Amino acid sequence: MRTRFSLVIASFGLVSACSTSPEGPTPSLAPRAAEAIDPRIPIPSEVQVGPADASLSAHLAFLVDQAQAGDSAFQSAVGDAERLAEAAGKQQSESWIAAQQALSAAQAARAPTTRALGT
Repeated sequence: MRTRFSLVIASFGLVSACSTSPEGPTPSLAPRAAEAIDPRIPIPSEVQVGPADASLSAHLAFLVDQAQAGDSAFQSAVGDAERLAEAAGKQQSESWIAAQQALSAAQAARAPTTRALGT
């Protein structure tokens, strides 16, 4: 009897939940203004090339030189780090510490390149 009463109460709850309508205006299904815009953008056939700004060209040349200088410093530092890492002994030994320091030096030598790339 108690189970039947619980089922009746539950069915009333389900029926009442389905019968409620949302309050306020319902959204329109008409097309929105943004949907009327054509998403296809024409692609120009030729690239417009104009004269470069002299200060911009000078700044870019400086950044390229900075990146190349940083890369050459990094290449020599990473060579030392690889050589010391291959010869390193077990962890916490003097040779291992020297290899760790060489790795830190290689990372520091990379700073001008990353600075130039970030500008």
